Amino acid sequence: MDDYSKELLKSWDLDILIKHFEENCIDKDSMANLTSDLIKELIPQVGLRIKFNKKWQEHFNKIEDVTTKQDESTNLNTTHNITYSSDEEISNERDNNENLVDKENCFVGSSVFRKLQRPSVKNILKLTAQGRAILKSYERHKILNRKCRSNIVDLILSEILNKIHGSLKNEDFDSLSKEIEELFPTETSSTCYVPPIAKKYSRNNKSITSRGKLVDKYRNKIRDYRKLTGCNLTECSSTSTSTPYNSELEDDSTIRESVLWLQNNLSPWQLVESHWKSTLAYRRNEIQSSQNKSIAEIFSQWPVLKHPTAYTLIDEDFRLQIRE
Repeated sequence: MDDYSKELLKSWDLDILIKHFEENCIDKDSMANLTSDLIKELIPQVGLRIKFNKKWQEHFNKIEDVTTKQDESTNLNTTHNITYSSDEEISNERDNNENLVDKENCFVGSSVFRKLQRPSVKNILKLTAQGRAILKSYERHKILNRKCRSNIVDLILSEILNKIHGSLKNEDFDSLSKEIEELFPTETSSTCYVPPIAKKYSRNNKSITSRGKLVDKYRNKIRDYRKLTGCNLTECSSTSTSTPYNSELEDDSTIRESVLWLQNNLSPWQLVESHWKSTLAYRRNEIQSSQNKSIAEIFSQWPVLKHPTAYTLIDEDFRLQIRE
């Protein structure tokens, strides 16, 4: 990857993409000749892709804009629910079509809402004495030993399996591994997760499943649970393990007013951001207590998520979540 492309991504506040672009040998010439399909393949995360598309189109003066396709149709594909793959298999193909509801008409995939259902890695570690000890130890020594790495993975998976119903997917492991790397900069995400390799890209012409500490530990937990109970962990999990809805929120007239405002207004954007921020706790509890709600229903409840700049609201949620 050339310096031009690196500086371009930095100027767009998309430094997070530099490493991935380097791995895909993106230089000045290839950057200028990207297509919509290539961008989707190169940047599977919807929020990041929207940001990149906007900056890329402005810089290279491209008239094609994937976000304008929203105006062509306003119907959401209600057949895609927030459901996950089979309990025992982790899909070998990262097919992002499964994670979006009518990609031409909306901007936030189910993976985004799935991420909102769980606490951040930092918050998970803060929940236990062992996790807090690991954080303090790293703060002092700036390094993790093998035992700490194993404990971190175990704490994360134990908490998430208690919070989220359905099998974990490759995108979940990818997201978690990157959070771990951000929290512990001397670590590399590839220690915890290595994505699968499709048959056509494999050296021996055989597909290779995903691997890494997170994936291996997850498979072990699923297998051990099945041996003990005779059923899959995700099948036996009671819905009561979800975070219960906080009824006290309903008594807060300010939050109720903000919810009502968001459900009926899309502007001015400054007020949208203010009301969105004040309803964070309400929305988290609402999502966690509605395991079977489809993305279409969520978009219907929160129309502002259909707005072209809705990704900024999701980014703010993540930022506040990490700060906690």
